[in-house]
Amino acid sequence: MERERPRAFTADLYAFWALAALAYGVGDTLTTLTVLDVAYVTEANPLVAAAAGSFGTPGLVAWKLLAFCGCLAISVRAATAWRDRAMAAFPPLVLALLGAVTTVSNLRLLLLG
Repeated sequence: MERERPRAFTADLYAFWALAALAYGVGDTLTTLTVLDVAYVTEANPLVAAAAGSFGTPGLVAWKLLAFCGCLAISVRAATAWRDRAMAAFPPLVLALLGAVTTVSNLRLLLLG
């Protein structure tokens, strides 16, 4: 009889990644692009500023995709090879928190000037 292999990504990890995609991928990206269209605001992160300054919107999106995919790779490795649930959950939770904070900060800049 063959034993069933435990699932590496469970519902909680999928939920964490969904939060990361919404907060970091959608919220932060859209508000950052909107804020950068406002003349009196500049990007505070030098790496994002360089990417956006050199390549515009595609550079910003590429940088964010690179960060997202790098974190996803760490999470998958932690869940599968290392079987470390805490380490697998850490990258999406950090991205979700970072995305939420920067989204709120960007919205504050837009609303309060």
